[in-house]
Amino acid sequence: MATLDPNLGVPPNSRADGYGDNPRCHRRDVGNYFVENHLTSPAMVKQVTANPTLKIFQAELQNTKPTIATLHVGGHFSVGGDPGGDVYVSTNDPLFFLHHGMIDRIWWLWQNYLEGEVETRVSQYEGE
Repeated sequence: MATLDPNLGVPPNSRADGYGDNPRCHRRDVGNYFVENHLTSPAMVKQVTANPTLKIFQAELQNTKPTIATLHVGGHFSVGGDPGGDVYVSTNDPLFFLHHGMIDRIWWLWQNYLEGEVETRVSQYEGE
């Protein structure tokens, strides 16, 4: 399944799971759409404050429904990544590491958000 704008002319990955050989040039397409509409400070605050368990926090962070952009997926798309169609694109991009550093920071903020629950939250390991 192609996840990039078809007008860009980027061939879809040869395998549906994104692990197929798909040689192409690395692309840089920094766009404001996700940053302005989904990667906002209120979205980050909601991510930290509205999810009571790690499993729910992770599910919200990873939501890949085509109609809902989340902090994790939106970050990849905002720099021209293709997280659903080609797993090799993101990890070849230096911005991948900065973006995932920010995702780790949001997780750390979630863990420390409620003072009375810090000990429990920093030791939670659940989810998919």
